Amino acid sequence: MSDTTSTPIKDFIESALSQIKEALPSDARIDELINIELTTVVQHEKGGKFNINVVSVGAEVSENQIQKISIPIRILTETGLSVEASLKAKAELEKINAEKLIEKLK
Repeated sequence: MSDTTSTPIKDFIESALSQIKEALPSDARIDELINIELTTVVQHEKGGKFNINVVSVGAEVSENQIQKISIPIRILTETGLSVEASLKAKAELEKINAEKLIEKLK
């Protein structure tokens, strides 16, 4: 498949997220999931490896080669990162407390 009919999924997602962030006003933030639905093709390589590429608009690709995937993405703001760090710390503390309780019960 030529480069004009598809883009590596990594490049597409990086570009899409960058454009979304740039398009938001400075006082806006995304707190919910963004669902990105992509039309993709899989290119198989030697050794069982494969590449997932996003099909370009207007590309002529056989219908049986196309696969649709949906990727939920959350763009975390500083607040979101703080909340996530707090939740991780709480979960780690709960894990430590559970391990101590198990040791006491032995």
